[in-house]
Amino acid sequence: MTGIGRYLRRSILLLVAGISLLLIALYWAAAPDWSWFSFAYDIGVGGLISLFFYWLLVHIPFSRRVSALRRHILLRYHDMKRECVIQLLFASGMPSVNSDLWSELEAPAAFREHFYANQRELWYKALNELDYGESFCFEAIIRAMERFRLELDFVLDKTELDDESFLRLRGLVLRLHDMSKVQRGTEDMKSFFGTLQTILGGWTGDGTVDYDPIERLLKGKSIAA
Repeated sequence: MTGIGRYLRRSILLLVAGISLLLIALYWAAAPDWSWFSFAYDIGVGGLISLFFYWLLVHIPFSRRVSALRRHILLRYHDMKRECVIQLLFASGMPSVNSDLWSELEAPAAFREHFYANQRELWYKALNELDYGESFCFEAIIRAMERFRLELDFVLDKTELDDESFLRLRGLVLRLHDMSKVQRGTEDMKSFFGTLQTILGGWTGDGTVDYDPIERLLKGKSIAA
């Protein structure tokens, strides 16, 4: 859900609140002949009571649900990143992976420092294995991406984000869907490697950053902040 719906809802609520307060003010301004404006008072009070129950019965539960969904999708996002990092480490020739290492490499700067050192030796070794080696690592990454895509697609329809975050994350959903169709040993692998760099290496349209741009979008923050 984009920020347009949220803006319209807030505008309507503010309009109702403003009209209600205005009607109550008219009632008191008409003193001592209040009988002529009693209807304005009744409508104004009724509007404020309706707003209170909307806030209590709709807004608070909805806000809690949105917060829970955001926490959930952030956890699922880090699950996907962890699986991708682990499989890249295996593909680069590492026989075993400890939790401290893959946890550290979830940070874009640490990921680039590890895989891009020595003229990207480990990065190219991992990519070559994913493209032409055993298929296990490649298939594990594809499954992780697809699980996250399904979760993200659901959450985007059930929560609220600003327009920039919504459009970028919807684009990520489409991009991850395309990854499920990639065949090893084809030109499509270039797009697959680019998606890995975007998710793990902090790549944006303006270069690399040391924060996680996708995580910021999931939190509703601008990636330029």
